[in-house]
Amino acid sequence: MTLTDTEVPQLHETLAGLVSRLDWDDLPPGAQAAAKDALVDFVGVAVAASHEDVAQACLHAAGPAGEGECTVIGRPERLPAPSAAMVNATLGHAFDYDDVYLPGAAHYSTVAIPAAMALAERGGADGKRFLAALVAGNEVGGRIAQATLGEQGGIGIRLQGFFPTSAGGAVAGAAAAARVLGDSPEAAAHALGLGMNFAGGLASIGHGDNNSKCLLAGWAAQAGVQAALCARAGFTCQRDVMESPRGYFNALAAGKFRDAPLARPAGAPWVVEELSYKRYPVEYVIHPLVELAIRAREALGPRADAIASIEVGCYSGYALFGPPALKNAPPDGYAAVFSAPYCIARAFTRPDSGHLTLSDFTDAYVCDAATTALASRVRFVPDPAYDRDFPLRVGARFKACAADGSVLFEDAVAHPYGTPERPMSREELVEKFHHNCRAWPAARRAQVLEMLYRTDEAPDAGWISALR
Repeated sequence: MTLTDTEVPQLHETLAGLVSRLDWDDLPPGAQAAAKDALVDFVGVAVAASHEDVAQACLHAAGPAGEGECTVIGRPERLPAPSAAMVNATLGHAFDYDDVYLPGAAHYSTVAIPAAMALAERGGADGKRFLAALVAGNEVGGRIAQATLGEQGGIGIRLQGFFPTSAGGAVAGAAAAARVLGDSPEAAAHALGLGMNFAGGLASIGHGDNNSKCLLAGWAAQAGVQAALCARAGFTCQRDVMESPRGYFNALAAGKFRDAPLARPAGAPWVVEELSYKRYPVEYVIHPLVELAIRAREALGPRADAIASIEVGCYSGYALFGPPALKNAPPDGYAAVFSAPYCIARAFTRPDSGHLTLSDFTDAYVCDAATTALASRVRFVPDPAYDRDFPLRVGARFKACAADGSVLFEDAVAHPYGTPERPMSREELVEKFHHNCRAWPAARRAQVLEMLYRTDEAPDAGWISALR
């Protein structure tokens, strides 16, 4: 297969051309700054998870350590490139604290960065090529998301029952890996197509009754690395792998897609510029609810004790996040990350401040009687307006009432804090990085932070080993 076999490129060839042409120096300053922010945020959340049980479990599954050339973030072990990508991506998604591309409801940075990092370290790629790969992975994932975005809301891949971070992430990871390798358009096309063959993962993992959600990000990164390496070794993909009746879009999105978004419009923002960052380490659809609960807590003060019921108008997908017994009293911190009732209640009952941090779900996880009782008073009312907006906007309305039915507090959020409409500042992202890396001495945190923001000056991939 070559790009000249037909007058019109196949759809995956269009994406491959974008990947192979992408050059760091050609990107606008805004996209370059956004890529560095994504890298800093990812490294911070991966470091935070590096000494949790999830890290040890993932390393055990990856096989013997010390038999590879690639760094595991926050750990002394070294692994082969595919395994390092798997572990690092799993760490990055371990507590759902990583950035998200809302039109895809997917975490492409968490897949693309570890895939690019592993092959950059294996091959000695410089910092600019690594960062270009980060941008390429997000762009390909975002283009696929836009192509399958339903006219009436909803994401085709997710509605078909697949987890977008893994189903689209395997292709995003392949794009990042192919860009690091410097593949030609033809080789990149095969890498992306093989990534589509490797894609999968079920959306039901997000219900919070299991701990495999983060692992599917790891699987997608590993699949992306393997797809690029297999393409370089001579394996090829189907000619019409995306659009065929038995191809990627038909299998993963019920054949409902538009091909125009796969070609990037000139002058449009890069996907990496449109990422949303998390202020709280919880499922993104829960963010507006935590924000509203904090507002209510601050407005009511001691009167918050009079709350007898909380009504939340929201996206109807909350109905999938059951059963209520699990949500009102999550058995551990990881399950709590996906529990809207718990997160709302914890924002009220947490000492000193309602601002949830990673420690609320790890070392300081609390599920006491007061929190459980308040969580049981939360009622979700699906609102068609929020369904129409989802996933481009993740808003909610919040009403707290007293026992006599009087309204104590009422407010709404159209866009959670951290979205492009209400972005976190770089200072806030840096503060989040320091909190996540708090196990490191302050001097080391400052040194690593400076290094990450100057990755484009790195002559090779030696900077990656400093993340151990």
